[in-house]
Amino acid sequence: MPTPCDRCKRLDLKCLVDVRSGRCKTCAEHKKKCNLRVTFKEFERLAKARQALSDQVESAEDELESAEAAVVAAHEKVLKARARARRLRKELRFHERKEDEAYTRELAGIEEVERMESGDVPEVLETPPTELSLDELLASGELLDFPLDEGVDLNALMAPPLSWGQITGYSPSSWAAPEVAAGGPSSSRPADFSPG
Repeated sequence: MPTPCDRCKRLDLKCLVDVRSGRCKTCAEHKKKCNLRVTFKEFERLAKARQALSDQVESAEDELESAEAAVVAAHEKVLKARARARRLRKELRFHERKEDEAYTRELAGIEEVERMESGDVPEVLETPPTELSLDELLASGELLDFPLDEGVDLNALMAPPLSWGQITGYSPSSWAAPEVAAGGPSSSRPADFSPG
Protein backbone atom coordinates (compact mmCIF):
# COMPACT_ATOMS: atom_id res chain seq x y z
CA MET A 1 0.00 0.00 0.00
CA PRO A 2 1.33 3.48 -0.83
CA THR A 3 1.81 5.98 1.94
CA PRO A 4 -1.05 8.52 2.09
CA CYS A 5 -0.29 12.00 0.80
CA ASP A 6 0.20 14.89 3.22
CA ARG A 7 -3.25 16.41 2.54
CA CYS A 8 -5.15 13.14 3.13
CA LYS A 9 -3.07 12.46 6.25
CA ARG A 10 -3.76 15.98 7.62
CA LEU A 11 -7.53 15.82 6.92
CA ASP A 12 -7.71 12.16 7.95
CA LEU A 13 -9.12 11.11 4.56
CA LYS A 14 -8.83 7.81 2.82
CA CYS A 15 -6.08 8.18 0.26
CA LEU A 16 -7.14 6.25 -2.86
CA VAL A 17 -4.79 6.12 -5.81
CA ASP A 18 -6.06 7.17 -9.26
CA VAL A 19 -4.30 4.69 -11.50
CA ARG A 20 -4.46 6.92 -14.59
CA SER A 21 -2.84 9.97 -12.97
CA GLY A 22 -0.78 8.38 -10.20
CA ARG A 23 -2.21 10.88 -7.68
CA CYS A 24 -4.78 10.27 -4.97
CA LYS A 25 -8.41 10.53 -5.99
CA THR A 26 -9.30 13.23 -3.42
CA CYS A 27 -6.54 15.60 -4.50
CA ALA A 28 -7.37 15.02 -8.20
CA GLU A 29 -11.07 15.83 -7.65
CA HIS A 30 -10.27 19.05 -5.70
CA LYS A 31 -7.41 19.97 -8.03
CA LYS A 32 -4.96 20.12 -5.19
CA LYS A 33 -1.25 19.43 -5.16
CA CYS A 34 -0.56 15.83 -4.21
CA ASN A 35 2.76 14.44 -3.00
CA LEU A 36 1.64 10.82 -3.20
CA ARG A 37 4.38 8.67 -4.54
CA VAL A 38 3.52 5.33 -6.07
CA THR A 39 6.25 2.86 -6.78
CA PHE A 40 6.36 1.06 -10.11
CA LYS A 41 5.58 -2.21 -8.35
CA GLU A 42 2.54 -0.67 -6.68
CA PHE A 43 1.43 0.92 -9.93
CA GLU A 44 1.74 -2.43 -11.73
CA ARG A 45 -0.34 -4.17 -9.05
CA LEU A 46 -3.08 -1.56 -9.29
CA ALA A 47 -3.12 -1.81 -13.09
CA LYS A 48 -3.52 -5.59 -12.86
CA ALA A 49 -6.40 -5.23 -10.40
CA ARG A 50 -8.11 -2.75 -12.72
CA GLN A 51 -7.65 -5.11 -15.71
CA ALA A 52 -9.09 -8.03 -13.71
CA LEU A 53 -12.15 -5.97 -12.80
CA SER A 54 -12.53 -4.87 -16.43
CA ASP A 55 -12.41 -8.53 -17.55
CA GLN A 56 -15.04 -9.47 -14.97
CA VAL A 57 -17.31 -6.65 -16.18
CA GLU A 58 -16.97 -7.87 -19.80
CA SER A 59 -17.68 -11.45 -18.73
CA ALA A 60 -20.77 -10.34 -16.78
CA GLU A 61 -22.01 -8.33 -19.79
CA ASP A 62 -21.50 -11.37 -22.05
CA GLU A 63 -23.51 -13.52 -19.61
CA LEU A 64 -26.22 -10.87 -19.52
CA GLU A 65 -26.37 -10.76 -23.33
CA SER A 66 -26.54 -14.56 -23.44
CA ALA A 67 -29.33 -14.60 -20.85
CA GLU A 68 -31.28 -11.93 -22.77
CA ALA A 69 -30.94 -13.97 -25.99
CA ALA A 70 -32.19 -17.05 -24.11
CA VAL A 71 -35.16 -15.03 -22.80
CA VAL A 72 -36.00 -13.86 -26.35
CA ALA A 73 -35.73 -17.45 -27.66
CA ALA A 74 -37.90 -18.72 -24.78
CA HIS A 75 -40.46 -15.99 -25.49
CA GLU A 76 -40.59 -16.97 -29.18
CA LYS A 77 -40.99 -20.61 -28.14
CA VAL A 78 -43.87 -19.63 -25.83
CA LEU A 79 -45.56 -17.67 -28.66
CA LYS A 80 -45.23 -20.62 -31.06
CA ALA A 81 -46.56 -23.06 -28.45
CA ARG A 82 -49.50 -20.73 -27.69
CA ALA A 83 -50.35 -20.38 -31.41
CA ARG A 84 -50.17 -24.17 -31.86
CA ALA A 85 -52.39 -24.73 -28.82
CA ARG A 86 -54.91 -22.19 -30.17
CA ARG A 87 -54.93 -23.87 -33.61
CA LEU A 88 -55.40 -27.32 -32.06
CA ARG A 89 -58.21 -25.99 -29.83
CA LYS A 90 -60.05 -24.66 -32.92
CA GLU A 91 -59.53 -27.98 -34.68
CA LEU A 92 -60.86 -29.84 -31.64
CA ARG A 93 -63.98 -27.63 -31.50
CA PHE A 94 -64.58 -28.25 -35.24
CA HIS A 95 -64.34 -32.04 -34.78
CA GLU A 96 -66.58 -31.89 -31.70
CA ARG A 97 -69.26 -30.05 -33.74
CA LYS A 98 -68.99 -32.64 -36.52
CA GLU A 99 -69.27 -35.45 -33.97
CA ASP A 100 -72.35 -33.82 -32.39
CA GLU A 101 -73.98 -33.45 -35.82
CA ALA A 102 -73.27 -37.10 -36.68
CA TYR A 103 -74.63 -38.18 -33.29
CA THR A 104 -77.81 -36.11 -33.80
CA ARG A 105 -78.33 -37.59 -37.28
CA GLU A 106 -77.79 -41.11 -35.95
CA LEU A 107 -80.33 -40.55 -33.15
CA ALA A 108 -82.87 -39.18 -35.62
CA GLY A 109 -82.38 -42.24 -37.82
CA ILE A 110 -82.82 -44.61 -34.88
CA GLU A 111 -85.99 -42.78 -33.77
CA GLU A 112 -87.38 -42.94 -37.31
CA VAL A 113 -86.75 -46.70 -37.49
CA GLU A 114 -88.36 -47.18 -34.07
CA ARG A 115 -91.44 -45.19 -35.16
CA MET A 116 -91.75 -47.26 -38.32
CA GLU A 117 -91.37 -50.51 -36.39
CA SER A 118 -93.97 -49.44 -33.81
CA GLY A 119 -96.46 -48.60 -36.58
CA ASP A 120 -96.76 -44.87 -35.81
CA VAL A 121 -95.83 -43.99 -39.39
CA PRO A 122 -97.98 -45.32 -42.23
CA GLU A 123 -96.05 -47.60 -44.51
CA VAL A 124 -95.36 -46.38 -48.01
CA LEU A 125 -97.55 -48.10 -50.60
CA GLU A 126 -95.49 -50.46 -52.64
CA THR A 127 -97.90 -50.46 -55.61
CA PRO A 128 -99.50 -47.34 -57.09
CA PRO A 129 -103.27 -47.02 -56.55
CA THR A 130 -105.43 -48.42 -59.32
CA GLU A 131 -107.91 -46.20 -61.17
CA LEU A 132 -111.46 -46.61 -59.96
CA SER A 133 -114.40 -46.81 -62.25
CA LEU A 134 -117.19 -44.24 -62.03
CA ASP A 135 -119.43 -46.67 -60.15
CA GLU A 136 -116.64 -47.39 -57.65
CA LEU A 137 -116.01 -43.67 -57.15
CA LEU A 138 -119.72 -43.02 -56.60
CA ALA A 139 -119.89 -45.93 -54.17
CA SER A 140 -116.82 -44.71 -52.26
CA GLY A 141 -118.43 -41.32 -51.57
CA GLU A 142 -115.26 -39.49 -52.63
CA LEU A 143 -117.08 -37.54 -55.37
CA LEU A 144 -118.91 -34.38 -54.43
CA ASP A 145 -122.60 -34.87 -54.11
CA PHE A 146 -124.24 -32.53 -56.61
CA PRO A 147 -127.50 -32.84 -58.55
CA LEU A 148 -127.18 -34.01 -62.10
CA ASP A 149 -129.60 -33.00 -64.84
CA GLU A 150 -131.46 -35.62 -66.74
CA GLY A 151 -129.51 -36.94 -69.69
CA VAL A 152 -126.01 -36.00 -68.41
CA ASP A 153 -123.57 -38.64 -69.46
CA LEU A 154 -121.50 -39.49 -66.34
CA ASN A 155 -118.85 -41.17 -68.49
CA ALA A 156 -118.40 -37.85 -70.32
CA LEU A 157 -117.65 -36.18 -66.95
CA MET A 158 -114.95 -38.74 -66.27
CA ALA A 159 -113.31 -38.24 -69.66
CA PRO A 160 -110.24 -35.97 -70.05
CA PRO A 161 -111.21 -32.32 -70.73
CA LEU A 162 -109.75 -32.28 -74.25
CA SER A 163 -112.13 -35.06 -75.31
CA TRP A 164 -115.24 -33.19 -74.10
CA GLY A 165 -115.53 -31.52 -77.51
CA GLN A 166 -116.14 -34.89 -79.15
CA ILE A 167 -118.91 -35.61 -76.68
CA THR A 168 -120.56 -32.16 -76.67
CA GLY A 169 -119.86 -31.29 -80.28
CA TYR A 170 -117.75 -28.25 -79.32
CA SER A 171 -114.03 -28.07 -80.01
CA PRO A 172 -111.71 -26.49 -77.38
CA SER A 173 -111.03 -23.58 -79.79
CA SER A 174 -114.73 -22.64 -79.78
CA TRP A 175 -114.93 -22.40 -75.97
CA ALA A 176 -114.01 -18.67 -76.00
CA ALA A 177 -116.74 -16.31 -77.17
CA PRO A 178 -116.12 -14.31 -80.40
CA GLU A 179 -116.43 -11.04 -78.43
CA VAL A 180 -113.34 -11.97 -76.38
CA ALA A 181 -111.23 -12.43 -79.50
CA ALA A 182 -112.53 -9.10 -80.88
CA GLY A 183 -111.92 -7.28 -77.57
CA GLY A 184 -115.60 -7.30 -76.54
CA PRO A 185 -117.16 -8.41 -73.23
CA SER A 186 -115.51 -11.39 -71.67
CA SER A 187 -117.32 -14.64 -71.25
CA SER A 188 -116.12 -18.01 -70.13
CA ARG A 189 -118.48 -19.95 -72.47
CA PRO A 190 -119.55 -19.83 -76.11
CA ALA A 191 -122.42 -17.44 -76.89
CA ASP A 192 -124.67 -20.23 -78.16
CA PHE A 193 -123.85 -22.59 -75.25
CA SER A 194 -126.76 -23.33 -73.00
CA PRO A 195 -126.46 -25.90 -70.23
CA GLY A 196 -128.93 -28.68 -70.13
